Amino acid sequence: MAARDQSLPAAILYYPHSTTNVSPAELLFNRVVKGTFPSLTKSNVVDRHKEARENELSSQRYNKQYADRRRRTKPSDLKVEDYVIVKQD
Repeated sequence: MAARDQSLPAAILYYPHSTTNVSPAELLFNRVVKGTFPSLTKSNVVDRHKEARENELSSQRYNKQYADRRRRTKPSDLKVEDYVIVKQD
């Protein structure tokens, strides 16, 4: 495999993920990885797993609110262990 064939996977490692806002290389190696690709921000934070998880949870909450709004969902009064009647064909 030629060196230029490996440039795309390497580029994917260094740029921040859209959900976590942390590059996969930083999460994988637990440090700021210096590469030949330009970086958008400089950060000296070594352990960014907590930040990535918070960003991911925030994104998930937003996506759920968006989906619920689009599907026009309504809150349910059912609780765990409530009896319900199910119609079967």
